[in-house]
Amino acid sequence: MSEAYSKIFADFQIAVLTQANLKKKASCSCIVVKLPC
Repeated sequence: MSEAYSKIFADFQIAVLTQANLKKKASCSCIVVKLPC
């Protein structure tokens, strides 16, 4: 039970980090291209 929970939690953390990185990349490209976000 706890092993499955750990895996789910790890997957969730990875997903959150990925989302954060995508948002950061998106805002960076907006700054570079000077587009309104």
